[in-house]
Amino acid sequence: MRSIILTIYFCLAFSSASFSQGAQAYFNTSANHYVQNRREDALRSVHAGMQKFPNDQKLKALADKLKEEKKKEDQKRNQENKEQEQKEQQKKEQEKKEQQEKEQKEQKDQQEKQDQQSEEEKKEQ
Repeated sequence: MRSIILTIYFCLAFSSASFSQGAQAYFNTSANHYVQNRREDALRSVHAGMQKFPNDQKLKALADKLKEEKKKEDQKRNQENKEQEQKEQQKKEQEKKEQQEKEQKEQKDQQEKQDQQSEEEKKEQ
């Protein structure tokens, strides 16, 4: 009877150790991807680990950290895109303004030329 209890105890101990080691392997893989600046791979790996080991605290903490960082990166990227769009809009407005000024100058020059021609015509008459 004692040997059966010991056998069951060892089986339970080894199964929990292998459970922990499996979650640790996902954590390590995800952490390595994170350190190598491969954020998407890290997220995929940690999500795969969370599916197999949903109660592992290390995986949960890493998943939260990766999600938070991804959110910050997305916000930064959105801000950069907005700034780029504003710069492009300002550039377009400046080009439009320059074009209008050029057209006004051409009109003014043309009007002056017409005025000069009409004066010359008047002098000739």
